[in-house]
Amino acid sequence: MTAAKQKIEFLDLKTPDVEFCGYSVPHPLEDKILFRVQTHRQKDALQVILKGLDELEQVFAVIQDKFEEKKAAHGESSA
Repeated sequence: MTAAKQKIEFLDLKTPDVEFCGYSVPHPLEDKILFRVQTHRQKDALQVILKGLDELEQVFAVIQDKFEEKKAAHGESSA
């Protein structure tokens, strides 16, 4: 989960409208993440976060595709 939070933070920070992006976990046993996004030019922070999540979903889809390709190739070579 930490990797996903860091990826969202990275994707939001590379957006030109984002001035600050950070997160905290109030307690390790709570299933809760608090995000803080500060934007330039009156940009809606929620839209920035949603865009970051969409981009993250695309990144994970590429990773999954590559993994499945390698897994299939390995299965064929060991048969």
